[in-house]
Amino acid sequence: MHRVASAALVAAATLVGCAPTGGERGGGVSGVTVVERDATHLTVQHPGGITRVPRDPQRIAAIGDPDALYFLGLRPVADATAWDFDLERHYLAPYRVGVGQIGGAYGSRVPNAEATMAFAPDLILLNAFTRDAVDKLDRVAPTVVMPSYRLGPRAATLAAARALDREDRALRAIAWYDRKVERVGAAVRGALGGEPLAIFWIAVKQIRVWYSPLLYEELGLAVPRPIAEGGPLGAGKRARTILELERLGELDAAAIFVVHYDDESDRNLDLGLVSRLPMWQRVPAARTGRVFTADTAHWISGGLLGRSVVMNELVAALVPAEQIDPALAALLVERPDDAALAAIAPADPATVFPPAAEGRGRGAR
Repeated sequence: MHRVASAALVAAATLVGCAPTGGERGGGVSGVTVVERDATHLTVQHPGGITRVPRDPQRIAAIGDPDALYFLGLRPVADATAWDFDLERHYLAPYRVGVGQIGGAYGSRVPNAEATMAFAPDLILLNAFTRDAVDKLDRVAPTVVMPSYRLGPRAATLAAARALDREDRALRAIAWYDRKVERVGAAVRGALGGEPLAIFWIAVKQIRVWYSPLLYEELGLAVPRPIAEGGPLGAGKRARTILELERLGELDAAAIFVVHYDDESDRNLDLGLVSRLPMWQRVPAARTGRVFTADTAHWISGGLLGRSVVMNELVAALVPAEQIDPALAALLVERPDDAALAAIAPADPATVFPPAAEGRGRGAR
């Protein structure tokens, strides 16, 4: 076993819907901190306990959400994504060449310790954990549990970096990302004239309008009417709102990105069918031709790399080339390289992990 003994482990995460929303319940540590260093190892406190990990791991297994590693320019020996979408169309595909694939990690498909063992990892980073999963994986290699998704992608990125002793790189990458959010948000808001943008998920006999923290909270884009009428946008906001077909003409979106548009069965709606409905022509985006299709995973991704890809696609679709100044153009890459990181001041860790989220709790192990 690789963990330091303590009183208890935090309770199992819960998973809601098809998106990863796991996290710790009750007391315990929310963040990831390094509590001790020696020449060869770190002692890391995290939501699953306290774990001694190698300082320079060579074979990392990222189970659940590897986005943070790839955003930092790091490469695991194997990963397991939470999403079931076509991996060849997945936004991480260019980074996953040569990376092993571990079996599914969510729902009834708990992390497979035997499959993980086949890659001989020397460190495991785990999202949306259960006590049983941590116990099994910790017998394979030191296992560090990432923070709850509720703390956001910056916290996930900093947590992964701390487990790998790369905090400075993460803080510079987060500062780069925040600069990109500021400039892309201004450009896209200007292109839309302050009008709403919607994300569509076309499913069986219904359209789901997806709530995006990136679009509405970070970039400051206007919220479309179906979401705004669905209730207050705060702790109780819903990931998606059903838009009845008879109300399609009431949609006020000036641009729409359709992230799930394939005809999966005879019963499914698809974008072609929706576009032939008479009420579709009353939607501003349909009248101006600003309806775009995009692959699913990164548009509903919680990770910084996925969100960075979305920002690139927003600018490419909506902002005229002559309005893209050099400062914005330099940011339209998926992740920062070493030169970009060296030129930017690191973010304040207190803005990423509030001190209260990092305190010691009863769940340490």
